[in-house]
Amino acid sequence: MILGVAACAIAAASSAQATAASVGPIRFTVPEGFEFARSGHHDGAEVSAWTKSTGSSKTLLQVTLYDMGATADTSTPQELSHAAQAYLQQFLGGVQRRRTEYSASPVRELRLASGPAASATWTGKIGGVEAVGVMYCAIVRKRYVVIFHTQDIGDAPTPAMLEAMKSIEAATAPPR
Repeated sequence: MILGVAACAIAAASSAQATAASVGPIRFTVPEGFEFARSGHHDGAEVSAWTKSTGSSKTLLQVTLYDMGATADTSTPQELSHAAQAYLQQFLGGVQRRRTEYSASPVRELRLASGPAASATWTGKIGGVEAVGVMYCAIVRKRYVVIFHTQDIGDAPTPAMLEAMKSIEAATAPPR
């Protein structure tokens, strides 16, 4: 179970230029054209989101941060990798419950912000409209569970989603 909430500091302007942003220990660049949409607490997490309008759709870039406290301090890298995959599956389950005709790719292991991570691409329908998303889960500093999510309409990642994915995959968690 994920417990606690970390403080969120956002350094993001509502301009269309690429902007540096921070969510807890995570540092990343919000791609050009994405505008700050919201930030706040939801279900024990700090959630921050940006959107980019592209014609008739809005691409979402969302970061959700859970603070587990010191509960993972003794975990091995393999245990943390398994935890990232398990949390990813848990959050993909939430996406699945809100979509019809849902399917997901196999989970991919990677490293994000210097921590073990997992990602998957999903497709489904929202109100009858085809949608696609890519979700990542990273365990950062053996303490934070970070969910990165980008989605848009269509059946394959859009150029704006690819920009968001590049930003996510370049995220850092500088030493304290």
